[in-house]
Amino acid sequence: MHSPRSHHHRCVLGALALVALAAWPAAQAQSLHRCSDNGKAYYSDKPCPANGATRITAYGPPPTRDAYSGSSSTRLQKAPDHLSFMSPECASLSEAIRTARTRGVGYDTQQDLRDEFRRKCGEEEREARRQLHETEKQRRIEARDQRVAQQQERVQATMTLEQCREMGRIVAERKKRFDSMTPGERGDFERFQTNFGERCRGL
Repeated sequence: MHSPRSHHHRCVLGALALVALAAWPAAQAQSLHRCSDNGKAYYSDKPCPANGATRITAYGPPPTRDAYSGSSSTRLQKAPDHLSFMSPECASLSEAIRTARTRGVGYDTQQDLRDEFRRKCGEEEREARRQLHETEKQRRIEARDQRVAQQQERVQATMTLEQCREMGRIVAERKKRFDSMTPGERGDFERFQTNFGERCRGL
């Protein structure tokens, strides 16, 4: 038979456990905040500031270090590249959805977030994806044009080097018979030599 004191001790422990369990979901719900600032909504791990902003609601706890390092069972997906083309409100909502599972957010709340994103940001996301596609396309075109230009420069440099070598050979041969040249031939040679010096300087 248990003593009254041990029975009382178990009751106290049980009550403390119930209090802790009751407080745990509330602690979860106070870590990701959906705020409003000048009529624009955004999501933040920190409480909404008091100067003109109000906390509308909150979703789940902040992600742990393990969630970001990928060591937990739920690996955090990489943020989409088109996020930079979206408004701060839609970008923060997208981040809230992306990190929801690692924050321990329930399925129903995740679905609410996705529904809100589709309603508010569906068209914006399509436009952001289009802008990203156009940007990447332009980058590929610029990279290709740069490769072509560099290749043409290399070809031109090779041709110029070969031409200068040939001109240098001609100058050396004509110098050997300079004394036997007519005045007209000497004039042609001097002009050719000047052209060679100007064109092939430094090669």
